[in-house]
Amino acid sequence: MPAKRKGSKTSRTAVVDVHPPPPPPPPPQPEEIEDASVETPPPQDDAPKKTKFPRTTITYTDQQKEEILDLLKANPSIYEKRRADYKNMQLKESLWQQQADKMGTSVLELKTWYNSQRTKMER
Repeated sequence: MPAKRKGSKTSRTAVVDVHPPPPPPPPPQPEEIEDASVETPPPQDDAPKKTKFPRTTITYTDQQKEEILDLLKANPSIYEKRRADYKNMQLKESLWQQQADKMGTSVLELKTWYNSQRTKMER
């Protein structure tokens, strides 16, 4: 027990109740394992499961990559946040749509490829 300080009216000791952890459950017997797999139904979650999107690898030829880079060089408002028209989503969407029509691909594929390349360059 700690010594009391001079002038102290109460002792400042704390009582800590420490319990040992419970013992681990005994290992199941071989018969119990077989019975458990037959009788136990699979758990059913009420929470909606995350949808997984199929991963697609987008590959473009060197000429197509150059076309995309030319689009980006000619239109820095797509990637430069300091530009006044950076927030103009209609303009950016129409630029991507024009490029997709010219290349015969979808806007989603172009944007996915572009974002993938940006991520690679950041690392």
